Amino acid sequence: MPVRYKNKKTRIFFLSCWLTAVAAIFISAIMIDTAKAASYAGLKISITPGPECYDGKDNDSDGKMDYPADSDCDSTNDNSEFPLIVNNVSSGGGGGSIAPITSVTLSGYAYPLNKITILKDGQIALTTIAGPDAIFNAVLTGLTEGFYNFSIYSEDIYGLKSGAFTFPVYITKGASTNIGGIFLAPTIKLDKESVKSGDNITILGQSAPNAEINITVNSEKENIIKTKTDQNGVYSYDFDTALLELGDHSAKSKSTLKKQVSSYSKIVGFKVFEDKASAAAYEEEKQGETAKGDFNNDNKVDLIDFSILSYWYKKPQPPTIVDMNKDGRINIIDFSILAFSWTG
Repeated sequence: MPVRYKNKKTRIFFLSCWLTAVAAIFISAIMIDTAKAASYAGLKISITPGPECYDGKDNDSDGKMDYPADSDCDSTNDNSEFPLIVNNVSSGGGGGSIAPITSVTLSGYAYPLNKITILKDGQIALTTIAGPDAIFNAVLTGLTEGFYNFSIYSEDIYGLKSGAFTFPVYITKGASTNIGGIFLAPTIKLDKESVKSGDNITILGQSAPNAEINITVNSEKENIIKTKTDQNGVYSYDFDTALLELGDHSAKSKSTLKKQVSSYSKIVGFKVFEDKASAAAYEEEKQGETAKGDFNNDNKVDLIDFSILSYWYKKPQPPTIVDMNKDGRINIIDFSILAFSWTG
């Protein structure tokens, strides 16, 4: 029987809640699909199955599964749950063994000789170092069967963090899962945040050695520049701002190496002024500001800043520095702004 509400206001309220929920699910689905498209390009997954007697399946449909429950299994390493027939006599199980290792191997390109951090379901699972060619190879063991969300990021020679390369994967019991084709996006930074029209602004960062870098500078007409990284994976390009109109602009970059393409870097912004005095004044003003969300001035927006903001949540007269949108109160809007500025 359908639920009937007593008055029109109640019906409208519940209808609006339902529509909001549906819209949120729809928007989330679009965001997830977009993230997948950005992160999964070039990802290569291969699986070496575990032995039948250790894969958590009833492969011979006899109602018994794996060693030692299935008497036709000789050990956990036996690759057949079916009985071995020798001279019309069935041979059953016997003897134990060391269980096969459930593992996942992650490989790809990061930044030469820099640390890589691998997270499993949001927790640090392993750190490793990329080789001089930026190639890394990491193996995680001790996993159980199920879905996992992996995230991989690195830090370049300038101390800049890459965007996280994130993807879900299902790990099968006893199987060796190889995930290759990971290509971290390049890092990017500018030598200045303001510039006189016609002067150069330097765009630089790091990726894999000898990679092609495509830099996109946002303007009324999009400007795409190509350059290459050196043997250390570093790139630098002096961009002539005479091509740009006055006002705010942004830049981003992506890498191509051996037909493999990364996703885009983080976006960095700058402003073009008509004269040097205005540009210098703006630069001085920006340098005097605390980075948004960096409440303890350690050049990071992380859990310490989150704790500081949490302390002032819904408390009266919060300090100006923690009031992210300057509305005199700390609420969910301030946490959203902090999340946008998050560096970890």
